[in-house]
Amino acid sequence: MKKILLTALLFCFIVAEDEFFEPATSLGGYGEMHFDMEANDGDGKLDFHRFIFYIKHQFSPQWSMMSEIEIEHNMVGSEAALGYKGGYVAMEQAHLNYWNGTWGWKGGVLLVPAGITNEYHEPPTFMSVERPEYNKYIIPTTWFDNGFAFYGKMGDFNLNATFTGDLVGDDIGKGIRSARKKGHYSTASNWTKTFQGSWTGMAGLKVGGSITMNDAPVSDDHVNGGEAIGVNLAEFNATYSANNMYARFEYGTITYTNNMHDLEGDDGVADYEVESSSGYYLDLGYDIAGLIGCGDDTNLYLWMRTSAYNKDDNDDAKEITLFGVMYKPMNNISFKFETGTAGDDDVMRVVFHLASELIMMFEGSVQIQKLNDLIKSGKAYDVFVKMIEAHGGSLKAFENKKYNEPLFRYSIKSNSDGYIQSFQTRRIGEILSHIGAGTLNNSDGIDDYAGLAVYKKISDSVSKGEPVMDFYCSSERKINNLNLIVNDIFQVSDEKCSESILIY
Repeated sequence: MKKILLTALLFCFIVAEDEFFEPATSLGGYGEMHFDMEANDGDGKLDFHRFIFYIKHQFSPQWSMMSEIEIEHNMVGSEAALGYKGGYVAMEQAHLNYWNGTWGWKGGVLLVPAGITNEYHEPPTFMSVERPEYNKYIIPTTWFDNGFAFYGKMGDFNLNATFTGDLVGDDIGKGIRSARKKGHYSTASNWTKTFQGSWTGMAGLKVGGSITMNDAPVSDDHVNGGEAIGVNLAEFNATYSANNMYARFEYGTITYTNNMHDLEGDDGVADYEVESSSGYYLDLGYDIAGLIGCGDDTNLYLWMRTSAYNKDDNDDAKEITLFGVMYKPMNNISFKFETGTAGDDDVMRVVFHLASELIMMFEGSVQIQKLNDLIKSGKAYDVFVKMIEAHGGSLKAFENKKYNEPLFRYSIKSNSDGYIQSFQTRRIGEILSHIGAGTLNNSDGIDDYAGLAVYKKISDSVSKGEPVMDFYCSSERKINNLNLIVNDIFQVSDEKCSESILIY
């Protein structure tokens, strides 16, 4: 997971204010380009991720108008016109603002003041190439909607009360990211209410938090019978940036009421409830620019991040560790590099469950935490090594990454945009037997190079032309013949279904 970012934050404020105030217009914006070195099977991907254009007009010392337009992925248009899924354009902010120096009011298209990144999402304001992954699922960015806000300051305290349109209850599942209406004919049956506060009484330190509440309406045919889904989001954050040190911490949790789902997908009976989501991230960095003789206006941060989030607290959390460098030749320009790892929670969930079931057969109950400790301590690996040696196996062969490296590959790609609805697992198993990963007859041998890599799960989004799975084997003939038997082994739908159950 290696990514590089080049971004420039451009401001050209020309507001003039004196005793003979004259209205003035300010222009600004930013752009960011990403290079993902490990995308596209290692071939890399260059993406001009987004370009934002600001327009601000100051009518008087108290009254102003602010707007922000975002264009993502360089090209915007229909799939029919472009030949692929196009980019995205949105009015992320457009509001009238009144501020008298102590309190203010604004109304229009507003950013929801939940968390740190949603309001301050310009790339030079955070360390990583992408916005923290935790924010995608717990406090999504960018989260905006139509509404109004009252805000003010009392000494070192800043207060904000924002009221925006409802979330879309039908799109609430494990998280609220898909439930953002984004000002597109928003409803206001309950209003999304956000109350935020922060303290800045110490140089370089900002401590804050917020609470967001909404009873999200649903359609009449929803599994909940039309009853709204309650959402309560609470978060705490702290940022320290002074004395060459940088630290940022944010923790958020969402509790739901009546967030019911139909596991079977066709009986209309709600038999599973998502009760909560939660997550955090911690960034630590140090500016070494002064140590190596860079200019006074230059920053060179070495930083690391530890993060974990859980879209459904009934599941295991996804853990992320990142290390990176951010170089800022001036305040509003940054170059970034990062690398790191993300834990595969799905695999570990299955491993832990199977291991606990086996141990219960012989020794009674066992805690998942004990299994996790055995794996992290290395004791489980030591036993695995002993098993290899006891069976006459070669540990060198096991540790050699090129051992049994696949010779031929056949990639199965999606023919349309949408969500993975189902897999024909029996047919996939038969195909694997055909290419040598299993046997059709007792006399058949096993091809050590044969196998399958699956990149999507049920309910995952997929784009046209995006790989869903790859088949591997040592026979070029068998690989070339797969185009005759791999049709319709998975289905894509326009509607997102419930996530599949990994463990029964």
